[in-house]
Amino acid sequence: MKKFIEISVAFLSVVGIVAVVVHLFQVAPPQGMALPPGSEWFAEQLPRYKEHPILEHVHILLGGFFILAALIQFQPAVRARYIGVHRILGRLFVISGLVMGASGFMLGMLIPFGGSPERIVVAAGAGLFLYSLLRAFYHVRHKQIQRHREWMMRCFSLGLGVAGNRVLDGLLYPLQLIPDRDLFWITLLLAWVICLSATEVWIRKTRPQFRPGS
Repeated sequence: MKKFIEISVAFLSVVGIVAVVVHLFQVAPPQGMALPPGSEWFAEQLPRYKEHPILEHVHILLGGFFILAALIQFQPAVRARYIGVHRILGRLFVISGLVMGASGFMLGMLIPFGGSPERIVVAAGAGLFLYSLLRAFYHVRHKQIQRHREWMMRCFSLGLGVAGNRVLDGLLYPLQLIPDRDLFWITLLLAWVICLSATEVWIRKTRPQFRPGS
């Protein structure tokens, strides 16, 4: 299972970085080519981010940093050999995560591709993300390292869920079973549920077992 988790995280991280590039450089598929999240998203939604350039760039750039920083932070070798780097990067991670989560929430409220249902999904996801991040910070400040690790994993899984949204879109979009706008928020919700569920399984599998009297 460990190998599967590592491959999944690496794959979703690459997808997330590609999504950052698509947003920053407004990369659209050639005309007539059907690619997820759909022609309507590329034609209508992607340019709408330019209506809020500060929010867009803050959210997208910090999203890229969030992924790269998390990949470094979760490396045991970094924590063991470079604890100073781990702590500094951790503080930057928390600050950037708070700003990224807040800006993502605001964009979801201002320009939702899927309308009101997407607003609800984004509000729930952003709320869980920020809560997980703050819980992780609280526990590390109180030297509760195991609980800190678990909440950081939950936080990271929610961040990767946005990349998972793109993957599910890619799998379901060709079937044309649901309109693009509905498919976008449905796959976002599914991705968050899947990522969080997998994370909870891994947390319980790797949680230290304490025996009475030990």
